[in-house]
Amino acid sequence: MQAIQFPIAEGDVPETLRRIRKKHGVDVIALFALRQGLAVHVITSADRPVSFIAGPVFNLGLAPRIEGPLFKMQSFENHPQETHFALVEGAAWELYIPVVFREFLTGFVYVASKETGNSKEIITDLQAFLEAHGLEYYYLEYSVVLDHILTAAAILMDRFFSRVSRYTLNHMYNVAFWAEGIERKRGWMKSILQNFTWRVCCTMWARYT
Repeated sequence: MQAIQFPIAEGDVPETLRRIRKKHGVDVIALFALRQGLAVHVITSADRPVSFIAGPVFNLGLAPRIEGPLFKMQSFENHPQETHFALVEGAAWELYIPVVFREFLTGFVYVASKETGNSKEIITDLQAFLEAHGLEYYYLEYSVVLDHILTAAAILMDRFFSRVSRYTLNHMYNVAFWAEGIERKRGWMKSILQNFTWRVCCTMWARYT
């Protein structure tokens, strides 16, 4: 089975994924980005909340059943009742589809259902989806991955400040919170406030390192 080539265009990602999911009668369609061997969950289309057994971010190297075929740019089906492996509990059939941009593996699409689906038709529709919604998806993927990076950086900075002195426990968060509170009263927009908060955190990090 072929991989999905990753073009760039605009569109409505959640609604299109929902239509594809309903058309093929599958329960879950999820998109993951791949960064430095880590699979990062970007977006999921499902009627009910989905919890991934491996978590929203996981080391692909710890899941060789997935890693091998994906890095060979091969789509593949998984039958959990036979392999005793699944990303979502209760899935009876899974489809993993590598997403390729200029010959580089950038992520994968995960499809799960209680019944076996038609892999070729699903891949064809998902290929069309990325051709029509590539730019919007790329922006969404970038935002999610960046959020995970910033969160990890914040945790590391907090641990550093906590070791400097007991008085600096959560220091950067406290400073950012106070600064944000002041600027909120000045009527700053939410997007500007979020950027401002991270700038304060980074400034505090630079000051104490």
